Amino acid sequence: MRPVDIGPPIARLQIVAADTALLVGHTLALRVTAWDSSGQAVPSPHVLWSTAYPNWLPVDAHGIATADSSNPGGDFPVYATALVTGAVDTQVLHVARPGDLKWRLSLGYMPTLGGPAVSSDGTLYVLGSVDLAHDSATLFAVSQIGRVEWQHRLGHVNGANYPIVGADGSVFVAGQYVYAFDHNGGNLWSITIRPTEIYPNSPTGHSAAIAGGGTLFVAMAYDLLALRAATGDTVWQGPRAADAGWLLPPSVSADGHTAYIKHVSDSLYAFDASTGGIRWGIPDAEQNPYFGQGAALAGARFVIPNAEQLQEADTAGVLHATGPNLGFGMSEPAIAANGMLFVQVPQNYGLYAFNPADLEHWKMLGMRSDFSSYGGPALATRGVLYVAALDGFYAIQTSDTAGRALWRYPRSVGQNLRFVGAPLIGSDGTVYTFTSCDYGRDPGPCSDELFAFWADLPTEPASPWPMWRHDARRSGQADR
Repeated sequence: MRPVDIGPPIARLQIVAADTALLVGHTLALRVTAWDSSGQAVPSPHVLWSTAYPNWLPVDAHGIATADSSNPGGDFPVYATALVTGAVDTQVLHVARPGDLKWRLSLGYMPTLGGPAVSSDGTLYVLGSVDLAHDSATLFAVSQIGRVEWQHRLGHVNGANYPIVGADGSVFVAGQYVYAFDHNGGNLWSITIRPTEIYPNSPTGHSAAIAGGGTLFVAMAYDLLALRAATGDTVWQGPRAADAGWLLPPSVSADGHTAYIKHVSDSLYAFDASTGGIRWGIPDAEQNPYFGQGAALAGARFVIPNAEQLQEADTAGVLHATGPNLGFGMSEPAIAANGMLFVQVPQNYGLYAFNPADLEHWKMLGMRSDFSSYGGPALATRGVLYVAALDGFYAIQTSDTAGRALWRYPRSVGQNLRFVGAPLIGSDGTVYTFTSCDYGRDPGPCSDELFAFWADLPTEPASPWPMWRHDARRSGQADR
C-alpha cells in the first residue's frame, strides 16, 4: 500500500517561483503545482527536491534554494520529483554575484549629467532620447525589471536636467520649462511660459530640489523660484541674475526652513525657505563660470563643491576649510557617518577622500569622471562606494586609509565603457546608473543605456549625505 504521508499520485507537476534568479548569499522559495492522471489539481503535493550542485545551490525539503557564498554564479537546474509516480519538473535558476548585470535598456541618446531617480514603489525615472538641437528630451518611467511603463516628450528640457521624485510619488523635471506628473504619468501641472531674455536662456544646468513640506526650489539661470509642488503656484521669487548664474542644484535643510542655493562664480546663499529672504552668503573660493554641484549637508556642517575645490562651512555661514585645487569638474561629495568626504574629478587621481575638506586621507587612480558631468559617488552599507567612471562602473571598499576595487563592469580586463549617471542605490540594494556617448560625439567604447547591477547593500543609513542629491528620489533635502 502507498504510505499515506506522501499524498495522492502525481501525474504532472510544475515548479513555480516568484523569480528565477537570486544573488549569492540569498534564498529563493520554490513550490510546485501538481495534477493527477485525470487532470485534477493535487492539493499539498509532496515532492522530493534536488539539485545537481548541492554544495553551491542546496534545496531543502520545503523548496528553499540557497545560493552559497562560494557559488561562482551561472545557471543551475533544480528538480522536483513526485515521490510515487516519479513525475519530475526542472527549473533553471540563475545565480548572480555582486556586480553582475541585471539588465540594460537602450533609451536613445542619454544625458552626460545627473542620474536616475526612483520612487518608493521601485519605479525608475530617467531622461533619454535627448535632442540637443531642439532642446527636448523624453522622461521615461521604467519598472524594476527594465520595462518602460510610460514616457513623455518634454520640450525645452535637455540632458543637463534630471527627474526628481516627491514624497508622494510625483515626478518633476526642471528645464527651461517645468513639468510635474503623477506616478501613472498623468500631467499635474507645467510651466511653459517663460520670459524672453536678451541672451537666449537654454535649459542647460537648470535644476531643482524638493522639500518634504511640498516646496519645489528651482534654479533657472536668470530666475530663482520657489513653487508649490502640488500646483506649480509661485511661493516666492528670488533675485534675478543678470548673468544667468542660478545654475546649481539647490539643497534644503532637514527641517525645511533653509534653502542653500549657489550662484555660479559668486556665493552660496542661505535663503529663508518660506519667504525667500537671504540670511547670509559665503563667497566662492574661485571665479570660474562652472555649474553642476550642489551643497551637501551634514547636520551643522555643509560642503560646497566649487569648480576645482571643496569648501566646508557651518550652517551659520562661517567658513571653516578650503580644500586643495583638484582640477576643473568637482563632483558633489558623498559623506560617511564619520564625516569622510568622497569626491570625484575628471583629472589625475579620479577619486579622493577628505575629512575635513582640506585634509586628504587617500586617493585612487583611474576613477575619473566625465569632464562635463555633475553627479557624484553613492555610499552603501559596509563602506562600499559606487563610482561611475570613464572606463567602467566600480564598487570600491573604503576605509579611513584606503580604497580598493571590489568589482568593476565591464568584468573583462581591457574592456571599457563610459559611465556618467550618478549611481543610485535601490531599496533592495540594486544599483542603477547610465552610460552616454555624448549625443553621438564620443567615438567609444560607449553606449546610451540605463543599467541595473546585482547588489544587496542598501544605502548607508548612518550617512548624512550618501549619494548625489542626498537620496534615491534626488530630493536635495537632508534628513538630519
